[in-house]
Amino acid sequence: MGNSPAVAAVHEIEDAVTVSPSPGRLIQARLSDSVSSDHLDIISSKKVSDTEAIESPVLQFVPSIRSGVFADIGPRRYMEDEHIRIDDLSVQLGSVFKFPKPSAFYGVFDGHGGPEAAAYIRKNAMRIFFEDANFPQSSEVDSVFLEEVENSLRKAFHLADLALAEDCNVNTSSGTTAITAFVFGRYKSGCDDGHGCDVGQSHAL
Repeated sequence: MGNSPAVAAVHEIEDAVTVSPSPGRLIQARLSDSVSSDHLDIISSKKVSDTEAIESPVLQFVPSIRSGVFADIGPRRYMEDEHIRIDDLSVQLGSVFKFPKPSAFYGVFDGHGGPEAAAYIRKNAMRIFFEDANFPQSSEVDSVFLEEVENSLRKAFHLADLALAEDCNVNTSSGTTAITAFVFGRYKSGCDDGHGCDVGQSHAL
């Protein structure tokens, strides 16, 4: 347009982020606050590698355990069985005990010869298993913790046998079988009245 001065359009640009053709790579450019349409003054640029790509924070997933119960009296005249069902031990026991999350405790006590024995174990299970047997405490599951859990369960069943024999309020003709299951993180542990215990990774419970 001859010698008349050209009027340049000015754009106000704060930040610009351009995606390169290569997936996963970003090119971030900082442009001057005022640049003409004929010239872009790049103040700084930074290429973000694949390993430095921006990642959203990873949240630890802790599943919530929910359970149900069904009891059938069968041909008997009255119910002799008891059960215990605790989906969250940390809520039940509070801050006194420390366990991996999630943590749960279940037990079935199959009474016979009357309900007294099964009812006694149900009533005293928390004390016997977690206090009298010195149940191990840990926020992490490892081989040491699992071994201590197994030893503690065997001790708890033995203490339950002794307690039933010594309590004069329990009819001597009344008895109960028992099986328990614990969940700690990805692991389950179980024990029965024959003191047979299994501690390992849970596939089915």
